[in-house]
Amino acid sequence: MAWLFGVGLVAFIVTAYLVARRQADPLPAALVTGLGFLGAAGSLSPRPQIVSFVLLLVFVGAWLQSAQDLRPRWWLIPMTWVWASSHGMWYLGVAIGILSVIGIVLDRRLAIRRVGRLFLVPALSLVAAAVTPPGPTLLLAVVQTGDKWEFVTEWAPPNFLSLTPAASMLMVALVALIWARRGTRLSWHHLLLLLLATAMVLMSGRTVAAGAAILIPLLAMTLQQVLYDRPPHRLVPQETQSLWAASALAVATLALLVPRTSAVAGSVPNDLNNELASLPQGSALLNDYALGGWLHWRHPDLDTVIDGFTDGYTVEAIEEYISAVGAGPGWDEYVDETGARYALLQEESPLAYALTQQLSWVEVGEDEGYVLLRHPSR
Repeated sequence: MAWLFGVGLVAFIVTAYLVARRQADPLPAALVTGLGFLGAAGSLSPRPQIVSFVLLLVFVGAWLQSAQDLRPRWWLIPMTWVWASSHGMWYLGVAIGILSVIGIVLDRRLAIRRVGRLFLVPALSLVAAAVTPPGPTLLLAVVQTGDKWEFVTEWAPPNFLSLTPAASMLMVALVALIWARRGTRLSWHHLLLLLLATAMVLMSGRTVAAGAAILIPLLAMTLQQVLYDRPPHRLVPQETQSLWAASALAVATLALLVPRTSAVAGSVPNDLNNELASLPQGSALLNDYALGGWLHWRHPDLDTVIDGFTDGYTVEAIEEYISAVGAGPGWDEYVDETGARYALLQEESPLAYALTQQLSWVEVGEDEGYVLLRHPSR
């Protein structure tokens, strides 16, 4: 997993550079790639969403090319199937397609009566998403899970005092200010993409990276106009070969180093692994939310009460868990309902205190600020 995450980071950087390079010479393309990576870094984690950010770059680059030559990129349709099968942000690829077609029409690049072929790409992409293993219900998944966003930190509004949201907002500001100062006629296509990217940056911490990905080619073409005021030079074989060689070296280095650096998870109670492994198979464990994923990976035989995959829980279940962890009204009833006879919680949490002081649960061990407790009857 750790090695694949490294490969994902390399894929993001290489794709970002190639997309930017189509719009700018090597220097501005490299600068924008670095700034874009910084803007997206907050969400580039070892989860399927990294696929979304890589493919988002691919889709934006493809539609910018279609806006130039007016040719539909039919391969985006099966690519949407792959994207929709991998992660839930696939709808952004369809949105970019629709906005691109609208922009091309508003730019009077193509008459409305001739726009059908281009519009078929996002339309058939929706069909492709509907025939993924989850079926047509996938088309409504974003709406159906929206009621749980309030419980997920990364869906909270971004903090622009933090580095990655600030970097993405800087990209928005640079594009907007340079366009305004140059005073040239704006492309509707580019403007619609900028509005979408800005909305993503402002929407939540998680979508900041999506905004940064959309902004990479826009900022690259903008800096190209400012620095050189001419079309970018074409990619030469030497540049392409150097890029792939550097990528292969990075991936090979990761293959050598990562197994040594990822054998033990960080910021989790590893010293309690023996105690957790000794619990009866299938034991219900009243766990801290942050440890759910680690417990699924390291101790799959335990039955955790919650994990980070909030889509699998009802709003009521999440609210009950949050109340219980805070030792709110009815916390003891919640503990009984889970059937848990063991708990792995933050040492200073109200629930850990309540279990030990009011219900006489016994401490088994502690590590990394977490405490393992057991019911007094065990």
